[in-house]
Formats: sequence, C-alpha cells, structure tokens
Amino acid sequence: MGPLIPIAISLATKFAPFLLGKLFGNDAEKTAKKITDVAQMVTGATTPEQAQSVIEQDPAIAAQFHERMKELELEFYREDTARFREIHETIRADMSSKDDFARRWRPFYGYCVAGSWVLMFVVLFAGFIYGMIVEQLEVIIGAYAKLSEAVFPLWGIALTVLGYNIRKRSQDKIIATGEKETGLFSSIIGAIKG
Repeated sequence: MGPLIPIAISLATKFAPFLLGKLFGNDAEKTAKKITDVAQMVTGATTPEQAQSVIEQDPAIAAQFHERMKELELEFYREDTARFREIHETIRADMSSKDDFARRWRPFYGYCVAGSWVLMFVVLFAGFIYGMIVEQLEVIIGAYAKLSEAVFPLWGIALTVLGYNIRKRSQDKIIATGEKETGLFSSIIGAIKG
C-alpha cells in the first residue's frame, strides 16, 4: 500500500464514500494521488497530511472538498462509461460474427470455469482425505492456506467475468426474443421503479 492510500481512504471515508471502491485495486495509487491533490489544492497545504488535518478541522473547507470530490466522482463515472461502452461494442462484434466460436465464447468460458471449479474442489477434497490417511493433515491444511492466497484472487477475476457474461447474455436473449425480463431481482427493480 502506497503512502497516499491511507490518507485518501481516511478522507474518502469521511467526505467522499462513493470513491472508496476506487482506492482498492490496480489504480488505487492513481486515485489516492488525485484525492490528495484535490485536498492540497482546496486547502493550500503543502503536504497531504496537512491538507487532511485542515479539512477535518474546518467545516467550510470540508464542504469545498466534498464538492470537488463529487466532480472527481463524475470524472470516474465518465471513464467507467467509456470503458463499458468499449466492452459492449466488443461483445456486439462477437455476437454478429460469422465465426461460430466467436459467437459462443461466453458459454464456452462458462463451461470452462465450471469445470475448473469442480476439478479444483475434487482435488482439494482428495488431498484432504489423503492428509487424513497418512496423518499429515496439518501439512495439507498449511498448503491449502498458501494455495488459497494464490488461487482466490484468480477466481475472483474469473467469476467476475463469468457474472458479467451471464448477465450480458441474458440481456441479449431478452432483446432478441422481445420478452420482458423475469426473475426475483428484475421483479424487485421493477417494483422500485414502478
């Protein structure tokens, strides 16, 4: 964790909670720099620590900082929208492709993830049973802990992509058939909108 991230998290928690999600992940340093730069600009402080102190002590400066954070949030929304638009255009190109595999890569990806998931748990279960038989269970559990540190972030990425693909494929089918979206989540959203 970079030196600016704790300061940015503290500021975002109190004055811009909508930006907290941006302070975790690949662009956390860049986001933290933007937040602390705005804090320094609003306060006129020379360091992020001084800026944080001024913002926390002066309600008028805190209100100005909060307004600037809303502008920063809008900037991030615009970046996300442009990125999602590009993803959507790529998916549309895949769907209109003459190549069967290009059109079917999302279901194929889903089957691969499901197969990998099942295989991983079968192997983990077999290792657990083996550890019980040869009485080396503590070694196996220690190895599982190290393995999970390496594997779970990868599963997070794979399952995120799979979730997006499933949602997008469902929307594509609904558009293609002209039917209304059904399901518990859609019903709840419809009730809220109505």
